[in-house]
Amino acid sequence: MIDLSVLQTKLRTFHKPLSDSILEEFSPIAGNQFPGEFNVSGFHDKVLNLPDQPSSFWGVDRCLRIQETFDRTHSAIFHMGIFAKAVQLNENFSDPFKDPRFHKLQSEMILQFLELTKSLGIKDSDLETTYFGGCDVGGHPEGRDYLVKRRYPFPADKISQGLLRIRRIKTYAVKSLANVDVQQHDLALVGPRMEVAAKGIEIGTIVFDCFRIKKDKLFPINYVAGYAIGLERITTVLRGEQNFLRAVPRYIRALNVLATAMPSAKSTLIETEVMKLIFGIEAIANIPKTLSVHQRMRLKQLTKTVEATARDIAVSPRVVQRLLMFFKKGHT
Repeated sequence: MIDLSVLQTKLRTFHKPLSDSILEEFSPIAGNQFPGEFNVSGFHDKVLNLPDQPSSFWGVDRCLRIQETFDRTHSAIFHMGIFAKAVQLNENFSDPFKDPRFHKLQSEMILQFLELTKSLGIKDSDLETTYFGGCDVGGHPEGRDYLVKRRYPFPADKISQGLLRIRRIKTYAVKSLANVDVQQHDLALVGPRMEVAAKGIEIGTIVFDCFRIKKDKLFPINYVAGYAIGLERITTVLRGEQNFLRAVPRYIRALNVLATAMPSAKSTLIETEVMKLIFGIEAIANIPKTLSVHQRMRLKQLTKTVEATARDIAVSPRVVQRLLMFFKKGHT
């Protein structure tokens, strides 16, 4: 049975010769890298620093999205593998969408990602992707790009499109911000991105950042490209499943703990409630005591949801406590 430790070893072995550094420690799960939030994306600060200090790194980070809508492939706690690389332009900036240096970096990153999936036994024919089909970035007061006041025309990503077609990978153009890497804070990196699924499960995102938001405008940067992959999702794909509860070892064991007291926990008819309970308890078990006011509010709401779910399916406080202790022991 493949588990996270085995997968992490495979991923580390693949990335070690490609990386200037290997990150060994998780980011703080309740730090201040996302003000008021938990660690919602892996090694955020390190990625933001890459344009100013070009290098490359690989690491696996532990993330928590406490407001995630739980389903078969979305849990609150998850592990995100991050590879990122920046290239030094020596202040010789030009239009990235016409720049061979940017095109080369895009090609290298896509081919590296495909080599990675191949090394894990995932075929090109198993993959489905979306790429950026072109749209304006900025000038959308209600959009994810609302910090950018004027509109910047971003053309369709022909490099990704061409490579994917050569490999005969199923792909679709998305002509919207859904395929733009842009976050809602000053100094955020911006550029086109690809989404990748394997056997119907989204497993990763590939980004090609070429600008940074500064005081409501876009400014050129040393190009940054990289990808994020979900280890729980990769595990689920490799085990031929469509459900974390039947693929991810720690969730299989947690479900067995619950089913010992309540055999009906394995019924698909209450699967949604069981996922809410298990994924929610795991999040609570991993949240430290020292929190910001906003983080404490989010934890309070999650605790209420877990308690209500336990009541709905008649899980006793004793069993809830047993699950809490199971996750506190650090099962992976």
